[in-house]
Amino acid sequence: MELPKRKRNRLREYDYSQMGVYFVTICAHNKQPIFGTVGAIHESPENKIQLSSCGVIVESVIIDLEQRYPNVKIDKYVIMPNHIHLMIRLLERMRI
Repeated sequence: MELPKRKRNRLREYDYSQMGVYFVTICAHNKQPIFGTVGAIHESPENKIQLSSCGVIVESVIIDLEQRYPNVKIDKYVIMPNHIHLMIRLLERMRI
């Protein structure tokens, strides 16, 4: 199966290892809702995702990132049924 042709979503000359804030989206394979389920559609305090076992693992890894990488700060994140959004701050240049 051939993958669809997609527009390039990164700047060609930008060095993504430098300091800054990066917005990252990670999608589940085939957009399967493996990270959890959401209850009601309306906005309410109960309208939180019920994490699946995969979602619990993902959240624990996100929380642990700052401990594993001292130059990384997770400003915000949200786990949805089939994808994750993160705002990652690099406090210093990453050494690759």
